[in-house]
Amino acid sequence: MPSKSTPKREPAPMSSPLGRIAVNVRRRRKAMGLTQAGLSELVPCHPTYVSQIERRTTNISVERLEGLAKVLGVDALTLMQPPKPLTDDIPADLAGLPSATDSEQMQGSKRGKSRRVQRT
Repeated sequence: MPSKSTPKREPAPMSSPLGRIAVNVRRRRKAMGLTQAGLSELVPCHPTYVSQIERRTTNISVERLEGLAKVLGVDALTLMQPPKPLTDDIPADLAGLPSATDSEQMQGSKRGKSRRVQRT
């Protein structure tokens, strides 16, 4: 008999309340130097639950939201606010990618040329 598997839930849109919570939880967790497992120990909850929150694939109860907020040192309302744009931080999806300057230097070195910027 074939086993039944539950269909994967599509992530909530980033502009939704779950999307805002996901971004804010991840940023606060990383700013505190916590892993998902570390945060889950403090809340307490299962590490996969923290992962599901950050991936926007599960709903979160008000009680759990308040617990997360307390551990993260903010109030629950702060986690539901639209995230502020990143200024000094590199977004996680861009980490490890070369910057535009790096790309230009790599292209110049491939051609055997070095590009120097003359300052006036």
